[in-house]
Amino acid sequence: MNRTPTRTLLCGAVLLSALSSVQAQDPTIPFFRSFSGFGLDSNPGGIPGYGIASEDFDFSDAAIPRNTAVNIVNKNYGGAIVTSNTRSDDFGFFAAKNFAKLSVSNVQNAGYYAVAGRGSHTTVEFFTPEALAQRAVFRWHVSGVSNTNVGTATSRIDFAAGVYPTTDFNGFFDIPEGPRLQRNGPGDYTYNLPLLLNQPIDLFYWSSAFVEVKDSEIAPVVGKTISAQADFSNTFVLDDIQLFDSSDNPITNWTMHDTNTGLTVFDQNGRTPAAGNAIPEPTTALFLVLGGTLALARRRR
Repeated sequence: MNRTPTRTLLCGAVLLSALSSVQAQDPTIPFFRSFSGFGLDSNPGGIPGYGIASEDFDFSDAAIPRNTAVNIVNKNYGGAIVTSNTRSDDFGFFAAKNFAKLSVSNVQNAGYYAVAGRGSHTTVEFFTPEALAQRAVFRWHVSGVSNTNVGTATSRIDFAAGVYPTTDFNGFFDIPEGPRLQRNGPGDYTYNLPLLLNQPIDLFYWSSAFVEVKDSEIAPVVGKTISAQADFSNTFVLDDIQLFDSSDNPITNWTMHDTNTGLTVFDQNGRTPAAGNAIPEPTTALFLVLGGTLALARRRR
């Protein structure tokens, strides 16, 4: 679905609750969000401030799997010719593909922002028949490439695990760093949860690829060209979990169930088939062709 609210608030690459037209949900219900769009900012405070204009956004709170957000903008903004191509796709349980590309010719005095992302919230339970788990280590893998001649082009991953019975997806961003992992760019990221795992555990994540050119960064390229891309269509994935007992020995026999779907999504060997195929694929070219076709079809409806 395509929505164009007149004003929204963005913070870095994270989609905040102001972008949602739905009210806060019961946190025990699985919550999903996919997001793709372009924003233009002429506020002296720059894009991280509170004056970004929502030029064109496509987002959905429909359940994963198979929800996709695609957005293509081709428009003249006061003499600046802007092309933005953004897309976010589901890639299985706590896995995503995100892509953002921005091209601006005859740059004017404004900030530009292209972003695609997705995230979700669910609860899980660990079953450890041989030993009680008292610590878990989650490992995220983020792969992709980015480049820009001005501003920032990169990715973002946020993740948190714990017991948060009153926190919904929007409240996830209020969890401070430490309990909430937040990293930019490709890499392998580790999250340690020192918590007795004999209870339901909340899992949250948000991932995005974005190009961010602040109003304050524009002056050197006014009248020139911006060319930027953040291609993380090859994966943000929770690809490994390890459990440890009270003596900090690895537990080698366990399963993790998604309580909202009833599926076993992880075990001691890694992701299960129920978690979806989250192996990186060299599909960027096809990804862009299909994304453009879908987005144009959507905008003509």
